[in-house]
Formats: sequence, C-alpha cells, structure tokens
Amino acid sequence: MVAKYGDAAWSYVNAMKPGRSKVMTEKALHRIMIDPKPLLRPVDNSVRAFSHQASLTTVKREVRKILTRDWVEYDLRYAQLAIVARLWRIPELLEFLEGNTSPWTYLTRTLAPSASDKEQAKDIIKNAVYALIFGSSEKRAMEIIGKLDNPPSKQEFFSID
Repeated sequence: MVAKYGDAAWSYVNAMKPGRSKVMTEKALHRIMIDPKPLLRPVDNSVRAFSHQASLTTVKREVRKILTRDWVEYDLRYAQLAIVARLWRIPELLEFLEGNTSPWTYLTRTLAPSASDKEQAKDIIKNAVYALIFGSSEKRAMEIIGKLDNPPSKQEFFSID
C-alpha cells in the first residue's frame, strides 16, 4: 500500500497550502511510510481505542483515500443502530435501516417537526437515542430531549411509529 501509492500521497501533501495542517500531514505521512500499522491504546472513560501516534487512522482523509484506494470501503454510518436492532430483535428498525431514509432525518421530522434548527434537533435526538442505547435512564433521555424547541412527551418519544 505505502510502496504502491506513497508517491501519490506525497504529491497531494506537497500541493497543500503551507501551514500547520500541511506540517501535521507531512509528519503523519512520514510516520506511515515508516510503519503503516496503527498502534492503538485505550483511554480513560471510553470504550474506544485511539491511535498512539500518527497513522492511517489519524492522517487527513484525502491522504488515507490515496493510500488505500485499492481497499474495499464500508459505510458504518448506522452500524450501532443495526447492531442494537439485531441484538434486541427490533425488526421494524432493521427494516427501516435497509431503506434509503436516514433514521435521524425521520426521527427529526417526527419528534421535532417545528424545530427552527433541524441540525441541532437531529444532534439532540441522536444524543438521547445513543444515551438509551448505552444504558442511560429514561429520565436522562428525557432531559436531553427536553433541549428541543418543542419537545415531545415521554409517551411520544418512546412510542415512535
């Protein structure tokens, strides 16, 4: 990968505007050229692992796409919702996820139809849904939903069709 597309990646980086972003990208690409494997480490208060140093997981997306152009790419946009739908046996959610509509667009239209800022409403709804998925209480989810301009009732939030 690095040997095959390294020159193309360097061409992209060399064409970047001078500045901090270019310097950081140069450092990251240099590190990747030495050893492309990311070294991951856990961090406190998170279930995620983060790169310990510059790697394919931290370099600019455009450079990563150049270096990995032969790789198969998967869209994990709704992966957590799909896992939950399967594990918790929610066929309606699985069926919905197989369609072409964003669940967040649908939930925003359903739960916050009069929201003045649809993006902000979507973020609030996502936070509430993920809070529940990761073990938050109903009370906490409703506190989050309460940040909407005109929040739905508890009944409306927990019984979406």
